[in-house]
Amino acid sequence: MIVKMKKATMLCLPSDKESALEKLRELGVMHIEHESRVESDDISKLEQTLNDIERALTIMATRDVQDSSKNKGDLSGREICEKAVKIIETDASLKKELDSLVRDRDRLAPWGNFSQELLEELKTKETNIYLCEGKKEDIDRLPEQVVVEEINEVDGVHYFLVVSHDPLDDKMLPLANIPEGVKLSELEAKITEHKSMIEKNEALLDDLVSYADTLKEYQTEVVEKLEFATNRDGMTDEGTVVHITGFVPKPSVDELTQTAKENGWGLLIVDPSPEDKVPTFIKVPKLFKISKPIFDFMGIAPGYNEVDVSNVFLIFFTIFFGMIIGDGGYGMIFLTCALIGKFKLKGNREAQLGLNLMMVLSLATIGWGLLTGNFFGVDPKNWPSFMQGIEWFKSNQHIQLLCFMIALAHLSIAHIWSAIVQINSPKAIGEIGWLMLIAGAFFIIIDMVVGISILEMMTAVKFLVAPGILLMLLFSVNWKDIGDILNFPFGAMSAFIDSLSYIRLFAVGLSGYYVAKSFNEMGMGLYDMESIIGYVGGTLIIIMGHMLNITLCIMGVLVHGIRLNTLEFSGHMNLEWAGFVFKPFKKLIEQK
Repeated sequence: MIVKMKKATMLCLPSDKESALEKLRELGVMHIEHESRVESDDISKLEQTLNDIERALTIMATRDVQDSSKNKGDLSGREICEKAVKIIETDASLKKELDSLVRDRDRLAPWGNFSQELLEELKTKETNIYLCEGKKEDIDRLPEQVVVEEINEVDGVHYFLVVSHDPLDDKMLPLANIPEGVKLSELEAKITEHKSMIEKNEALLDDLVSYADTLKEYQTEVVEKLEFATNRDGMTDEGTVVHITGFVPKPSVDELTQTAKENGWGLLIVDPSPEDKVPTFIKVPKLFKISKPIFDFMGIAPGYNEVDVSNVFLIFFTIFFGMIIGDGGYGMIFLTCALIGKFKLKGNREAQLGLNLMMVLSLATIGWGLLTGNFFGVDPKNWPSFMQGIEWFKSNQHIQLLCFMIALAHLSIAHIWSAIVQINSPKAIGEIGWLMLIAGAFFIIIDMVVGISILEMMTAVKFLVAPGILLMLLFSVNWKDIGDILNFPFGAMSAFIDSLSYIRLFAVGLSGYYVAKSFNEMGMGLYDMESIIGYVGGTLIIIMGHMLNITLCIMGVLVHGIRLNTLEFSGHMNLEWAGFVFKPFKKLIEQK
């Protein structure tokens, strides 16, 4: 359920704004709104610090440290951040210099460790010496009066000296591009020195990995300070008073009003206007709270004036997950990992929510595996009788029928819900038209695609499709809007196209089964060699094949399972997911 909001404006004296914000933060019920970006020196410094922390944490996350459990000393979050940033910047500078040194070394290496100063001295005695590099034909093209001394040849490139009594035109020569004023031995020494310094920096970064949790706590502290500074500096000054505006859930208005009275604030409470960008605060029933990780992962929220579909989303996503993964054996693996995670992360509330979701999805996958007899792509006859599946679910035709039945149910819920929401509007009758069109599309599709005729095609058209389109034309189309009129044929076609889209549940699930079966056959083929190499190789192929298949199945869920909810279903609900989540101004550190 999307909680109704009130727009609140709090007023206080300029001298009281910091204490007022502290009280407001302790209360933790107002989502602060700023008309434009707030800028100040304090905000800039805190943003830079936050960027530094994120940079340090990102680098730490890439470190492969065997034992990071012990701190090497007592450092504060600020000290860790400053130290990490200094090491990272020094390391980046050293690596840049090292790359330059290596390039110089590689250009100089074919010439050996010679003295450029000696060459310069020889040039002063009326002897012109040129360092060149090129192909054999470049040497052949040189004037006859010059002396050529070849120094080296690498991969067809010749490195040679050209000695001439008279000066030569540089354009006539393939002059070598080598670093000046440095010997090869000096470059090698500098490279060794830089590598040593980089290794020391890497070791220092490894030491700091043990402070990652402390740095994350400091990150939370800085985020809290940044939010406070933004709200403080974003308060509008009206001379004798300052004020700040935000949105408060309707049930929390009394609490805010009481706090305002106790602290002598002015308070204006009004209903949001249509122009206001109101945050979405969803109060999810306990049973459906496990849907939260899905929406957090996708980063979407319904608009304030839209509807909360988290319950329907979760139910159908669970069905889609089970059918797309399709393999009860994979479901057992997921369930085992979820149970281990619940034991290991007992104190982490957010993680527990995600693990509970994974348990539900795993059970759905196991259930689908039991219905179809699919466990690791193995022939069902090799499993106990309770794992061999139900005959009806072993038919591709029946699974296709089931996919379109799910489409009928899913899209019908969208239009029934829309009709209820618009019950006082003629558009509710238009939604009934949509229901008839979707039902007609279902009977036509299962006749043409699945080959099962429950209702004759012409009967479906006469009694469902045609009347449905008529109701939609009369009650859904805005005849004053040319765009709505032109868009109607495409909208009507979506009843067929979107219903057909649910066949992906069958197609993706079936492909996963055949991939698993193919890897099993490849591995078993090596077992026929009856040798250690065959058994080990076959086992590796089977294990790696199933790991790859699990990855592909999960990608299938992300692409197809989520799509059916966020596009097909949401499109029929006219749900745009244009909202943003309600984030009250509150203490963050106390939450942890």
